[in-house]
Amino acid sequence: MKTAEELADEILRYVEPPKANPVVLIEALEGEPNWIASIGSIDLYRLEKFNRKISELRRSDALIDWSGVAERERKHRRIAKYCSEAPD
Repeated sequence: MKTAEELADEILRYVEPPKANPVVLIEALEGEPNWIASIGSIDLYRLEKFNRKISELRRSDALIDWSGVAERERKHRRIAKYCSEAPD
């Protein structure tokens, strides 16, 4: 099972958004997938890549491990990562 950080890194490496636009994952407390992804304002080409990758990951990694994420937004754990933070 991938961690939330690994999933965010995978999305960042695939989409390669501008440095100012983070990928944000928010924990979904019920159902599958147990995560919701969003991204800042990006061009159409990257948006298509983002949507394609999210669709793929919803099938392959519907459940991820949130145990390493401390940041919360109300009840939901949350992680925001920028392109510069993703490993190569």
